[in-house]
Amino acid sequence: MTKKKLKHFEKLLLSEKEKILLKINAGKEVFDELQKNEIGDLVDKAFNMWELDRAIDISEQDKKNLIEINKALLRIKNEVYGVCACKKEIEDIRLEAIPWTEICLSCIKKLKFIK
Repeated sequence: MTKKKLKHFEKLLLSEKEKILLKINAGKEVFDELQKNEIGDLVDKAFNMWELDRAIDISEQDKKNLIEINKALLRIKNEVYGVCACKKEIEDIRLEAIPWTEICLSCIKKLKFIK
């Protein structure tokens, strides 16, 4: 992969990381506010519990994505970014969609047939 492409994907990953960190911080504020809010009838409390569960779920997925993004940034640093375990280069179209991916389209297709 060219240095220009690596720089592009590094910027993309850093942008995604920033979005997730902002979202996690906003989710934490919502989470804190929902925990404080105990006023209301049974319907209000049920809705607050649903919102709380939803905030936790989103946050967990974001945390997983953040870990994957950090691993991808490390691969860029170690100059192994964009290479699948099968040793083929991961397609640019796939990296644009999921810049932290570690697997090429052909390996994904093989895995889908296995599962």
